[in-house]
Amino acid sequence: MKFLIWPPIKETLVSITITFLFWTLSFTQPHSQEPEEINLSEPLYIKEVAANNITLSGGIEHGVTVGIYVEIVDQETGQRVAQAQVTQVNPEKITAIISDLSFSGVDTGDLIRLPAKVTKTNPNWVEIDHGTHQGLTEGTTFKVFRLGTTVEIGLEEKGDLPQKIAISRAVLIDVRQEDATARIIGKLTIQPIEGDFVQIEDYTTINQKSGNTIYLDVASDLMNRLSEGMMVYGFRKNVVLRPDGSQHHIEWYETVCNLTIQHVAKGSHTARCTINDGMEYEPSSNDLVSIEDMHARQRVAAVRNVYVLKSDINKIYLSRFPEAERNLVFIAARKKIGTNQIDPNFLNFNLQNCSLQIESIQDQVVAATFLTQSGNPFQVGDCVRIFH
Repeated sequence: MKFLIWPPIKETLVSITITFLFWTLSFTQPHSQEPEEINLSEPLYIKEVAANNITLSGGIEHGVTVGIYVEIVDQETGQRVAQAQVTQVNPEKITAIISDLSFSGVDTGDLIRLPAKVTKTNPNWVEIDHGTHQGLTEGTTFKVFRLGTTVEIGLEEKGDLPQKIAISRAVLIDVRQEDATARIIGKLTIQPIEGDFVQIEDYTTINQKSGNTIYLDVASDLMNRLSEGMMVYGFRKNVVLRPDGSQHHIEWYETVCNLTIQHVAKGSHTARCTINDGMEYEPSSNDLVSIEDMHARQRVAAVRNVYVLKSDINKIYLSRFPEAERNLVFIAARKKIGTNQIDPNFLNFNLQNCSLQIESIQDQVVAATFLTQSGNPFQVGDCVRIFH
């Protein structure tokens, strides 16, 4: 009897043990998968735009660090439209400041592309972790940067952000699907190291000045368009702090000189120029060079994108627009986000109550006073249309 009863008991115990183990593994499986519930394959995108300040989707889990420069990519065309520096990263959101001329073309929904990094180095070349999949092509020039602690003069609110320290320039010579090889061009002052950041050159910059001669670092998209005798324009970036004491700023580019191309060295992506008309000019790190009159383009963009920088009971401060002059009387109307149309909700407000007169213009900030005291409908960050 003893031997007849034991086998069923043994089978029962084995069955119970297997069931218990299966139940335990099933119960604990979701916990082992928890870190994968964050879908990092979802691209970062812009959730909010206010002047040149943007808020991104996602948070700290994306591995974004304060100070890095990211690219803004148009959601429809896939083309790069601007660059921004990350200013804040927390579990809920990421904020950044658009740092070039193109912030008027940025819109909600645009995608964010993290910067390429150097993966291998050699005295004459570097390898980076972006390729054709990220839109790179052979012949494209870029600069290698390292994040440092240098305080950028004139940007007190960015003083605690890591600043870019230029290491070298390079041109892509072999672009594969997910990575690429680039040849270092120009004078190498510091050897690139693994982990340095890469920034594609969108604008030609000034390398150095010697007497009346200027030497340019020519961006790849301009290299084949330059020729001897051509006149190009030099611009300087002016940074204007918002008058509301916030951590935000706006940028404005002004013409500083005209240059005539004397020689173009395609192999090193450099050019030699002379300053026209005996102009007194000392280059700065904020200066750019273009064959297009960017100052005129900036003013056209300002017509479409006038922003409220500060809003008081009877006064508002606006980013400067071309027609702005002291005592000018005009009407301001809030635009619908992402369009040039008047916000339908704003039409319920009597536009005559939005008549203003310019009181003063300081730097690129316009102070205007309401002509009627019926309430101020504007908030900081509103994009407005000007009628006069």
